[in-house]
Amino acid sequence: MKQGLQLRLSQQLAITSQLQQAIRLFQLSTLELQQESQTALESKPLLEQADLHDEIEVHETPDSESLDTRDAMEHKDMPEELPLDATWDEMYSAGTPAGTGTDYHDEELPVYQGETTQTLQDYLMWQVELTFFSDTDRVITTSIVDAMNDTGYLPMLLDDILDSIGDENVTLDEVEAVIKHIQRFDPVGVATRNLRDCLLIQLSQLAADLPYLNEARLIVSDYLSLLGSHDFRTLLRSTKLKEDVLKPTMALIQSLDPRPGQSINTGESQYVIPDVLVRKLQNRWVVELNTNSIPALRIKQHYATLGSNTRNDADGQFIRSYLQEVRWLIKSLESHHKTLLKVTRCIVEHQMAFFEQGK
Repeated sequence: MKQGLQLRLSQQLAITSQLQQAIRLFQLSTLELQQESQTALESKPLLEQADLHDEIEVHETPDSESLDTRDAMEHKDMPEELPLDATWDEMYSAGTPAGTGTDYHDEELPVYQGETTQTLQDYLMWQVELTFFSDTDRVITTSIVDAMNDTGYLPMLLDDILDSIGDENVTLDEVEAVIKHIQRFDPVGVATRNLRDCLLIQLSQLAADLPYLNEARLIVSDYLSLLGSHDFRTLLRSTKLKEDVLKPTMALIQSLDPRPGQSINTGESQYVIPDVLVRKLQNRWVVELNTNSIPALRIKQHYATLGSNTRNDADGQFIRSYLQEVRWLIKSLESHHKTLLKVTRCIVEHQMAFFEQGK
């Protein structure tokens, strides 16, 4: 056995937990970033939600209109360390004002007024109120409208609708008469049992002298299955139509709505909230963060001063370490915002032709 002494040098890259947190925040979407901020607010008592009204300051300066976001972000830099005995008059915040000073006047902010939605049944019943119906017809109409699905079709049998009314004096002919009336409501073609009837009713509401209307009725009435399977060769042979007539006839059929009930917006509107705003000010494209979608966090004044006022060294050390952790979180959010702003600005610079000419 031989003993020896060796000297070995090696390099190793270690990623700190703070850097790992910053990298993870870079990869989060706006919705995930909002959830992350909400979790931090619930788990860290030193944080609070910054009020957007307090963040926005209107300055009447000659250069306020030409102030670029690049200049604005330079004033939001965070130092690496802060003395714990500072007054904290200007608290740290992970948000930036949503726009320039010219966007807000007298500290007014846009207020969301809400929206209203209606279902297909609500829309049809509104038309029923405008139609002269007897009391019996209104009862029948209510049963028919309630039996419709979201596409506007009537999956229930007429006998089942008649039984749901619960009136022995109502006949099946009365139910059919009310259905025919509802089928002419807007959207045309509702309260039908199949696609064929739905399209035929829509065709019947078109002008009688419309070109290729008779050919469209022929195809929908007798050869709808061939049209659905795209068997145009058999369709030409069966209908004895020429190709130059079949093409505009198909265009007319395709203009019809196979699901008329879905033309009524029955759900809540889904809005896309941008992360950044790009607009042209004084012949220059300016990129700004949309802080309405970016969470704003700051350190509470009360907890920030506890680190230097505690009598127990252990408590002071605990608060100081907690403050350092919270400052790293806020700094990571600031880095996320700055990176997003820089990337968007580079995209705008390279895609200037698209913003100017749309190509």
